[in-house]
Amino acid sequence: MCFSGFVYLNEHLSSGPRNARMISKTVQNDLLHHMGMFVAETLTKEVAASPFVAVLADEVTDVSNSEQLGIAVRYIKDNAAKEKLLLFCNVEQTDGNSICQEIQGALSELGIDLSRCRVQAYDGGGNMSGRRRGRQAIFRER
Repeated sequence: MCFSGFVYLNEHLSSGPRNARMISKTVQNDLLHHMGMFVAETLTKEVAASPFVAVLADEVTDVSNSEQLGIAVRYIKDNAAKEKLLLFCNVEQTDGNSICQEIQGALSELGIDLSRCRVQAYDGGGNMSGRRRGRQAIFRER
């Protein structure tokens, strides 16, 4: 069974020349990268149209024992609150300053205006929400 949006792709994979299917891991990774960029651009445009934005972030250790930082935003679209996960990134250090730099760098790279951030939401860890050196305090200073 094929979804209507994939009819052309299904036809290409079924009847195209075997040496020109473009299904190598390199091509697949490139396609995934570009699809991710398209989704990020679309979300960034939605966020840019909202007067305010909330930043949500949490870190977790994955099965390979690497620290992963998930960054999401909450914003208003068509008079309704929307909440979208923007990305996961690896973090080397989990202190408030390092994580704050990761968040601000990622949001800036996506073109999200940090001056419109009105809310920050993190888990209860001291490096996340500490009043003096947690990422919330550092984020407010910048």
